[in-house]
Formats: sequence, structure tokens, C-alpha cells
Amino acid sequence: MKHSKAVTLISRIYQNQHPLFDSEETAKAAIDDIDIFQIAPQVYYLLKSSGLLETVPAEHQSRLKSGVDAVLFQNMLIRSEMYKLLDAFERAGIQVIVLKGIRLSERFFGHFSGRGTSDIDLLVRPEDLDMAVALLERHAFIRYIEDDADHFHMLLNKFYANEDFPLLGVELHWNILREHVSDTDMSSFWMDAEPISPYQLVKELSAKDTFYYLCLHGYNHNMLSLKYVIDIVHVLRCCSAAIDYGQLFAQAKSDGNYAKVLIALTIVYDLFPELHEIKPLNVRRRWPLWNIELMRNAQFGIRNWRFYGFHLFSAFVAYDSVKQQWAHLRYLLLPPRDYALDLLKYANSSDVPDSNDPMSKIYAKIYKRRLQFWIRTIRAKQKKN
Repeated sequence: MKHSKAVTLISRIYQNQHPLFDSEETAKAAIDDIDIFQIAPQVYYLLKSSGLLETVPAEHQSRLKSGVDAVLFQNMLIRSEMYKLLDAFERAGIQVIVLKGIRLSERFFGHFSGRGTSDIDLLVRPEDLDMAVALLERHAFIRYIEDDADHFHMLLNKFYANEDFPLLGVELHWNILREHVSDTDMSSFWMDAEPISPYQLVKELSAKDTFYYLCLHGYNHNMLSLKYVIDIVHVLRCCSAAIDYGQLFAQAKSDGNYAKVLIALTIVYDLFPELHEIKPLNVRRRWPLWNIELMRNAQFGIRNWRFYGFHLFSAFVAYDSVKQQWAHLRYLLLPPRDYALDLLKYANSSDVPDSNDPMSKIYAKIYKRRLQFWIRTIRAKQKKN
């Protein structure tokens, strides 16, 4: 299936079109995709805020409500922990910006459970990073996985004696993209950030920077979920007056992120062409091999030839300069030591190299895994035929 009835439903909700479904078959297909992409909370609250919830057949309402209930308890616990941490950052005198997650739900979707989330994302200044880590460790968060040096955030986890909620992760950011493919000026984000009442040091991004960040966040995840698409659509609809594409593109070009932002917006506008009536997009950049089916397959962990071809072609369309293209290809084909080790950290124990192994041995393990994948893919295709 190369299209999604969920996209049609969301489009009709935003445009207040009736009927929401053309038939019972399309209704079921839409709810099935909503389950696959785990966007029931977003769709439910869109329906509720638009006064259209009661127009949805009871069976499908129940499925949507089940999706909301599934994240309600988790989001409630995450929200409680988040505000404890924000109180601690304020008391410690450490400036912090809350990125997406619970705060995005509260601010734009009207309720902390209006959007599913699984962790807390916080942005700190690089010079405050050590203090922020120490603060999190005092609150029982543990850093146990070392990321490669080019990464832009670190993960700390807190563990609970609860089968339904065994751990909570905090991603502590100092940047928003890897530096080898971006020159993002983080000072502009800090300059325009707005305090979250009642705090002075705890802030959130301005509306325009939230939109910019969501485009880059969606790009960074290859726009492989409707969740990222809805985030961008919703903030654009809520804050269109604060978003100026001329200013956005100028900032993105300065940061080396123009192609990334344009790719994300092209996908969004292709799925929701009615956005042109709100804010026209007069330039385009397409991501070769990206389609709804690729996005749907990603939810099941399916990595076929299209998936890897899609990543390979990214080098030629998703970057603003030849330098960025070569950096991407280098990380793809001959990654630096720490990044190569990062690629293999979840491999079978026999394939996890020693950190002191020569690069030739580490590359051999990477390409062995890639070759094994292609052999499995070819055999599966032969069996299917």
C-alpha cells in the first residue's frame, strides 16, 4: 500500500470535512495505520478539539481511546519526573531548554497525554554539561552507554521496580544534529528561548524555533513515522503567523541545514497539500525512494533494498555542501573508530569487537553483517517468487 488512509483522515479533521470516512473499510484501514504508527493520542485529541470525536463509529472510538489509555499512565509518570528535574535545574542555577516530549504535548496538543512519548529531552549549554550530568546522577539517573564523540546528546536512564514502566531515559543534548553534517548555531535557540512559568532558567524554544527543530528532528529520523509529520503539520497550523519561510530558510542555510529542512517540508506538503493555503511552499527537494510503504515498514523493523538505497541516496540530496556529502559517505562506508564501535554495540556477542582492535578488523565485522543482510534479503526474495 503506497498511501495511508490515516493521512486522509487527519487531513479531513484539520479541514473539518465530512464524512471523515468514505466507508467502513477505509475507516478500519485508517485506524489500523494509526495503530501501526502509534499516533492514536494525537488523532484522538485532534478529533476531540475539533468536535468531531462523536462522528467516529463507536468501535473505532474505542480503539483510539485504547491507544490514548496506553500512553496516559506512562506520560503521567514521565511528566512527574520531568517537573522534579526542572525544579532541580532551577534550584541549581543551570539553564535548560525542554525539547519536544511532554512539554510539546501540553503546549500544542492541549494535554500531557496528547502525544505519545517515552523519554525526556533536555538541551543544556556545552559548558554546563558536566553539572547537568551530575544533577541527573544525584536523581538516580545512570549513564551506561558511551556514544561516539560526534554525537549531540547522551542518554541517562533511571530504573524502576515496575514491570509496566521499567526505566525512564533522559537525553541530554548540547546540539541538535551531528556536527559533521551540520553547523547549527545554537546561540540563536538560546537567545529566543522563552521561560516556562513559573521558572526563570527553565525554558522552551520559541514557536519558530520549535518548528525549525521539529523539521530537523523529523529529518534526523528519516521522516519514517507519521508522528514526525503530524508534529510539523500541527505546529505550522497553530503558529503560522510566527513562521516565516524566508527567515527559516536563511537560518537553515547559515546552519548548513537547508536541504534537511526542505526535504522534511516537501514530504509534509506532499502528504498534506492543503497546507499551501496556509503558507505556500514554493521550493521542493524530494528524498529518493521515500514513500508511505517505507515509513510503514520501518515500524516493523523491515530493512529491505529500498531502505538501504534510501540511506545511500541521502548523501546526494540531504546535504548543503560537498563537504557534508563526503562526511556522510565516510560515516556510511568507512566510519571513524568510535562511530564504528557504536554501530556494532548491539550486534551478537561474537561480532562485538574489542575497542582496541585494528580498524581493518572492525570494518570486516561491519561489512560481514551487511553482507549477511543482503544474502538473507536475496534468499527471502527468491523464496517469495
